[in-house]
Amino acid sequence: MITDEEIRSRTACEATQLLNEAVRQLIAPSLILDLMKPWMEADQPNFLRIAAVRNFCMLGIVVNLYRVIETRDHFLKDFLFTEEELRNLGFPSIEEFLGGPEKMKCLEILRHQFAGHAMGRWAGNDQPGRLIPAKLLGQALRETGILELPEFAKRLVDEIAAKLENFVQELRRLFPAVDKFIKEDYPLELEKGRLGK
Repeated sequence: MITDEEIRSRTACEATQLLNEAVRQLIAPSLILDLMKPWMEADQPNFLRIAAVRNFCMLGIVVNLYRVIETRDHFLKDFLFTEEELRNLGFPSIEEFLGGPEKMKCLEILRHQFAGHAMGRWAGNDQPGRLIPAKLLGQALRETGILELPEFAKRLVDEIAAKLENFVQELRRLFPAVDKFIKEDYPLELEKGRLGK
């Protein structure tokens, strides 16, 4: 556990930034899918567009579920909080949300497909790479629940994003520097970078 208060405060600030971004990105698929309903109900739905939006939503979900996991593992757990403290503060478990360790393995397959290297085997020894097998990909979509995208997106909002928002409020309460970092310091530095200052 980190004992230096300056490092603890900075770590809390940075974790909050990451979690706020994850919350925004985890609620977006539900909003996007609601906006897409007229496309689905059209007399002649454009399945290419629908598939593109669905894939975009799935990509966002997978990336941001991992953002939550990585924020927990690299900023919070054993640095600011114990496992028990995180649980008591309401930090959601992605593994529990999905249904256990086997489902996490399926999420890892999806991470490779949507946000990493979509290969089941790398190229080597003068042999080309291979795709993640379609059947394995389909199983991973089914097992994680992402295949039922509208329902999964709603669960994300209700069961993950809401808990993360509450957890961020706890971070704000426990680490007063978080508010200034989120509202002033980080956006100002981002703007300076954007403007080349």
